[in-house]
Amino acid sequence: CSISSIPEGSMSPRLAISFLAVLSCAFSLLPDVSHALSMPEQKAEAASLYDGGEYEAAYKQYVELAKDGDTFAQYRVSVMKLTGLGTKAKAAEAMAWAVLASQNGDAELQKYRDTVAAMVPADKRKSTERKATNYMRRYGSEDALDDAAPVGATGLECTGSRLMRNCKSQA
Repeated sequence: CSISSIPEGSMSPRLAISFLAVLSCAFSLLPDVSHALSMPEQKAEAASLYDGGEYEAAYKQYVELAKDGDTFAQYRVSVMKLTGLGTKAKAAEAMAWAVLASQNGDAELQKYRDTVAAMVPADKRKSTERKATNYMRRYGSEDALDDAAPVGATGLECTGSRLMRNCKSQA
């Protein structure tokens, strides 16, 4: 159906505006759909870049995947932040990504999170906890703050945030 096949005067201005609004909304969703369809290709590309030693490009790909909730990508971003592969090494940032990756309850990821937590300097612990909380809110599942192991379980100081809610029970 083309616009020219609609008889003149048969479409009210209100209907035309509504039609254009719906059409606009439909087109705005297309990038999200195409992005979701390309996720397996993006994972493969990130792995290929990493394996090929192209760490900066791999880091960028893994960050995108990590923000979309991919647990392995969250772990890989943490490792890259910890070691400085493709990005500046920052233990505090690595810890925040490790907390996010460990939210699914995997024992190995929780062990990794605890190991990274031990590497965070004492003067960076409060800011690290805030960053982890922020990442949980932005990139974690909706119930991430309720189901995740508290950062306090990793040896960080209690600060009173929701993520550290169980600190007293850990002591």
